[in-house]
Amino acid sequence: MSKVLVILGELSDRDIDWMLANGSRTTVSPGTTLIVEGKPLDALYIVLDGTLSVTASSLGDKEIGKIICGEVLGEMSFVDGRLPSASVTTIDECLILSIPRRLLTEKLEQDVLFSLRFYRAITKFLSSRLRGTVRRFGEDTDYLIYQDPDDERAIGQSVENPDLAQSRFEWLLQRLKARRRKKEEGRRKKEEGRRKKEEGRRKKEEGRRKKGRWGEGRRKKGRWGDLLN
Repeated sequence: MSKVLVILGELSDRDIDWMLANGSRTTVSPGTTLIVEGKPLDALYIVLDGTLSVTASSLGDKEIGKIICGEVLGEMSFVDGRLPSASVTTIDECLILSIPRRLLTEKLEQDVLFSLRFYRAITKFLSSRLRGTVRRFGEDTDYLIYQDPDDERAIGQSVENPDLAQSRFEWLLQRLKARRRKKEEGRRKKEEGRRKKEEGRRKKEEGRRKKGRWGEGRRKKGRWGDLLN
């Protein structure tokens, strides 16, 4: 959780509003490869819920780590411009906030203050992660758990106002849920309108058929009257 808290702790309310307005909340099915090693990224991802697996082709596609709620993915491409060095695949159903790379790049180029806050946050948690990586060099392990407890505490120390950052994260989730409910409500209303329109079309067609039968009855009655006369 601390990684996203670092960003939310640095950004302003207007910055977060911009992220919500330009990002998309997506439910990703298990087994979906979100990031492909060696392929350009088209978005910055914030993991809101779920677990993902990290694998590297240089190690025979061996799993080298896991990513959980609160991780930010793809931020390094905004620092060094390099392609991803590992693939990231969802283990279970994940909830992801994705911000298109093109829009974020434009925002960073046009809004100097936003750019300063964004890169300051990235610098903080990359510095903390580097310290954790150096510490693990002396350990007998080749497996990396993102948000390892020690890293979590180290990154957490970089959050200047953790209570504010936490409340912003909860507020962000609430806003996304409200937007999803509104979208689903709009979809339901659209479907209901379509059903009513279809029902009106059926009633109109039924009325047309009844009118046709009524006209045919009048024509038959007229023929019988002619025969009697």
